[in-house]
Amino acid sequence: MDEQDDHENSGAKEASRAPKQARSLARYNKLLDAAHELLQTLSPQDLGVYVVAKHAGVPPASAYHLFPTPTAIVGALASRYQAVIEDQVAAAQAPADGMWQTLLKAHMAGLVATYNGNLPMMKVMVGTHSRYARNRDGEFFMDGLARALAQVGATFFHMPMVKGAHERFLVLLGLIDSVWALSFSRHGRITREYELEAAAAAVAYCRTFLPEYLELRS
Repeated sequence: MDEQDDHENSGAKEASRAPKQARSLARYNKLLDAAHELLQTLSPQDLGVYVVAKHAGVPPASAYHLFPTPTAIVGALASRYQAVIEDQVAAAQAPADGMWQTLLKAHMAGLVATYNGNLPMMKVMVGTHSRYARNRDGEFFMDGLARALAQVGATFFHMPMVKGAHERFLVLLGLIDSVWALSFSRHGRITREYELEAAAAAVAYCRTFLPEYLELRS
């Protein structure tokens, strides 16, 4: 199978696990760093294992041992980026006006700034198959982010019982991702106009299962 053909079947594949042995771990991270650098100019679909190995100065045989396919590299990068995103979500501050709408918009604005400042992350995480692939623990990336958002909401507010809450957050993330992906495909970044459109859509959708006002936790 050609390296590029593997991208077409990426949804069912998992990211490679980081090795525990120090030397292998160093090569693993060196390859991911090289892939990140290459994505400044390449698309994820053009990211071949041999190309990454050459850029990293790692023997191709070692690279293929750690990452048998291009999808494994992209999946591992997505896992790395996902950790950054989830840490950012978890570091949220309580909204000054006590409104969940403000908290949601602040989350989105922070992520937009992160994506616009990191082109490789944008290419991998916004509107691509990697957002719906599984990470190294076998979990869908969107599931992890949905859980992180729900946890932040529960940290600051007395959240009501919502039937199918996790699925609701997944739909929310899908709506946001679709608008951001449209902006990226048209403009190469998430523009302010599309940022506001995504925020409006997100708040409107949340109002279908959340009340306008939530009680803040003391």
